[in-house]
Amino acid sequence: MAGTISICNGQSTNLTFTFTGTGPWNYSYSDGITTFPAVAAVSPANVSVSPTATTTYTLVSVSDANCTGTVSAAPVTITVDDAPSVALGVTASIGTVCSGGTSDIEVAASETGVSYQLRNNADNSPVGSAVAGTGATLLLPTGALTATTTFNVLATRGVCPPAQLTTTVTVTVAGAIDAGLTVTATASPICEGTSSSIQIAASESGVTYQLRNDADDSLIGAPVAGTGGTITISTGVLSAATTFNILASNGTCSIELTNLATVAVDVDPDPALTVTGPAATLCTGGVASILINNSEVGVNYQLRNDADDSLVGTSVAGTGGVIALSTGALATTTTFNVLATGGVCAPVELTTIVTVTVAGSIDLTLPVTADQTVFCAGGDTNINVANSEVGVDYQLINNADDSALSGVVAGTGGTLVISTGTLTASTDVSVLASNVSCAAKLSTVVSLTVNPSPDLSLGLSALSSTICFGTSTAIQVANSEVGVSYQLRNNSDNTTIGAPVTGTGSTLSLPTGGLTANTSFNVFASIGGCSGQLVSVVTITVLPSGDPLCAPVNNCATVVITPIETPARVVPCYPMVR
Repeated sequence: MAGTISICNGQSTNLTFTFTGTGPWNYSYSDGITTFPAVAAVSPANVSVSPTATTTYTLVSVSDANCTGTVSAAPVTITVDDAPSVALGVTASIGTVCSGGTSDIEVAASETGVSYQLRNNADNSPVGSAVAGTGATLLLPTGALTATTTFNVLATRGVCPPAQLTTTVTVTVAGAIDAGLTVTATASPICEGTSSSIQIAASESGVTYQLRNDADDSLIGAPVAGTGGTITISTGVLSAATTFNILASNGTCSIELTNLATVAVDVDPDPALTVTGPAATLCTGGVASILINNSEVGVNYQLRNDADDSLVGTSVAGTGGVIALSTGALATTTTFNVLATGGVCAPVELTTIVTVTVAGSIDLTLPVTADQTVFCAGGDTNINVANSEVGVDYQLINNADDSALSGVVAGTGGTLVISTGTLTASTDVSVLASNVSCAAKLSTVVSLTVNPSPDLSLGLSALSSTICFGTSTAIQVANSEVGVSYQLRNNSDNTTIGAPVTGTGSTLSLPTGGLTANTSFNVFASIGGCSGQLVSVVTITVLPSGDPLCAPVNNCATVVITPIETPARVVPCYPMVR
């Protein structure tokens, strides 16, 4: 039983049951809700079905004149598409356009999964490209018009017959307005929360100009009358970049000016972000990190000495998360502030200032090395701290945000070996040293490169777990990862079977080849320099030569079920999924 087919809601299709063995046959099947009782049949047997939703049909039982067969036919899924609604509202954004102007045909409450094609109603010729429904109003451009035109909209979903929406719309063409006027923004970019203006050069007397948001043609402010010269229309307050168009009207017709104007908007920095420094006193000569939580994308953050606002290091771009600003080596207690700058917006000093107290000393120049600096995701390495000091504690931290990577280890006077723990991404590792007086990072930062690893927990299954002597099946890898190579192997000695297959994001099938004995299989996955054996192992049972279930005569019934559109396939005597 195999295959997939689609029908439109309200239509029917046939399931075709093709049997082997000796008739007459009895079989039953299920649609996932109801099991239909066993009925006598000839081969092939056709059953008409009319599902109203996507349905998977499975074989429940089968028997012939000799015996009861083993149910192993694969399921058939029938996908049901709903016909598109033809009663949607259809209107024109501009009912009367000037010669050469354009309008948009608006389809209200468009349906997701439906494609809408604008057509000239005179001959149903397509206008522009089809547009996918979104659940909201769609805009279908008419293109430039030189004569009055009536439009219709053709809706299409899946295998259902295309349907023309009930409402047609006529766009009248009359009069003329110059649509080629120059349109510019007086200021761009601007700061978030402020406004700009759109200027129209050489405006025409007797024509009014309406500013609109080009994304949805929503109106902005009131129309402004042309003067013969340049006119200016305010954008209103903006919080994001916006593109504007202009609708020109003269009482006879309307037309959208050809030129658009875009106003870019820079982020106005939030001064109330949380700013923190080290919790402990910093050792003399140590370097601290000033952390900013919820940094804003589009904003740069500059650390400054609060005594004179002198710059400390270079500015760091916001990421939306935590960022760290380095103080550099400090010899005395210092107070810091942070200046945030967002494009053309006025720089803002964050409200919170941080004082780093400096006292005490620790040797911060100790050698720091890693056992390995490149390894696979899910692995770890050891960081070695030579000549550790007695009375000093050492801890691995992520240099990006000072988060802990290990527990605290007491110095011994010799080399300390501290594990990073499992890492899944490349990481810069620092060592935080502390004693009763102060704490500071050792001078050396170790950069660890962590390469992606294949997911070894993917599910494995057999297309058929029991097969006849000398036949083959396939081992399936569910949810294979794109870019990962999968190699089938004999689990007894890891000999490779066939060629490796690259993951696609969906299920892969790895052929076993012909088998003459029970065999267990594993799959070896690799990407780049990272690899591993998937956790699951699959065993295939091979029936001996001459087994009654594999004999050429007097075999029990088997069955293949297919939609009528799919050619029937007769399987070998032993019922199994192919």
